[in-house]
Order: sequence, then C-alpha cells, then structure tokens
Amino acid sequence: MSQTLNHYLLNVGEHDKTRLSILSDIYNSGSRAFIERSTSHAPTHILDIGCGHGQMTQWLAKQFPQAQVTGIDVSTEQLDMSRANCTMPNVSFVQHDFTQGVLKHTAVDLVYIRYVLLHVKNWQAFFDNLLQSIAPDAKILIEEPGFPFFCYPSNEQLEKANRLGCQLTRQLGLNYDCIEPLWHKVTHCERFKINQVNFTQPLLKSPEEKSILWRSFIQIAQPLIALGFASEEEVNAILAELVNIANDQHSIVGSLRLIQLNLSALPLSSAAQHE
Repeated sequence: MSQTLNHYLLNVGEHDKTRLSILSDIYNSGSRAFIERSTSHAPTHILDIGCGHGQMTQWLAKQFPQAQVTGIDVSTEQLDMSRANCTMPNVSFVQHDFTQGVLKHTAVDLVYIRYVLLHVKNWQAFFDNLLQSIAPDAKILIEEPGFPFFCYPSNEQLEKANRLGCQLTRQLGLNYDCIEPLWHKVTHCERFKINQVNFTQPLLKSPEEKSILWRSFIQIAQPLIALGFASEEEVNAILAELVNIANDQHSIVGSLRLIQLNLSALPLSSAAQHE
C-alpha cells in the first residue's frame, strides 16, 4: 500500500493495464474532439502531463506531426508502459513531478492534462511550477472529473462505495471531486485566461464499460480495510454488487463527469492588465 500511495492511490503499469485501456476507450474520442476544437494553430512543443500508458501522447504526436510531444508522469511504471507502446518518432517521455519543481521547456506552447489533479495534493505548487515551465502565452487544456459515479436504477451499494471513496481520498489529502475547486482555482488566478469551458459525461452501457466500477473499487479495497473505514465483509458485498451492476443489462451507469477547460497562460505583466 505505501509504495502505491507514493504517487497514486490506484495501481500503475501492468497492474492497471485493463482498467486504463477501458477508460481510454470511453474518454478518448471526446478528449480528441476537445483538443481539435481548442487548437486553431499548430503547436510546436506539447506536454502531456500524467500521460499514463501514453495513448493520448501518441495521438497528439500523430495529430501534430510537426510538434515535439513530451509525455510526463511521476511513475516509472507508467512511463515504461508508454515507451513500450510508443511508435511515433516525435515523442519522448520524462519522469517529473510538478509539485516538486520546474521543468525547463520554455518553448512549450500546448499543455494537455487529463485525470491528473485528482492524484495531486498540492495544486498550488503544481500550477506555480507548471506556469514557470511553459511559454507565457501557452494553451493549457484540462479535463478533470467530478465525483461520484451514479447508476439507474439507483443502487445502495454503489452509493456506499462512493461515500467510502470520498472518505478515503479525504484521509489521504486528495480530492476526486475536482470540478468545483478547479473552477475556483482558474477563476481566481490572474495567470489564466479562460477561453472555453464545457462538460462531458459518457454513458456506460456494456459490461466491459461498467466494469470500471468494480475495477476501480477493488483497488481501494485493502486501503479501506487497513484504515478501518470498512470491514472485509462490507467490501466484498460492495464488490459483488458492483459486478452485478456491470453484468445487468437493465442498469446504466454514468461515468465521472469531466470539466473541459481551454485556458491560456498569461505572463505576469499581462495578467494584471487582464484582471
């Protein structure tokens, strides 16, 4: 548990390959459309922060073949998977934690961030170091989730899983319900210009898509038990019901709602004028 929680609450690398692949299938088409409508000019250097297994990193490299694309992650296991999967010549991967320091790539003019801030405890340090690492007028595209999951018909065990997930993340100093604090952050920081904002929330219908519920919960089962938030019997009952939801053709599940933010980074001198 302690090794995993150094960087992520959930598993990384090969141990989370299936779940992340399913998530990519669910979200990638919407993310690609978001990036396409948010980039009117071809970027020259792109950062994909929290690149995971590198699916979006590779797509960015194909979409913008003239750009140098750098996938960033704090996890060596994630980066190993990214490198193994990568076939594009204009891609590199770097291990870096933006809460710990600046990454000197001043030519960066496009930053993409998806499902990252929910793993970050110190948002202030993250954004301060990010803004020092990129061009002063760079575009920053962010997709982060709200929490919790829901399903129709409603299910008591899913609601219990949601409550336990929130309890656990609060204990660890994380916040999986990112939308409200992120909106507050970008509207109260003079270094961001908001170009566009949108919400998206794919519907999960197939057993594989809905398996995200139990595939995610099973990874927090032992931390919940170890911290005394739930007994083993309670955890097993929740898992069994989440599997039932996944396999029930009459149950539909709402994936986590994403806020899509199209931002421009403002230099300090322009920020004061913009405000």
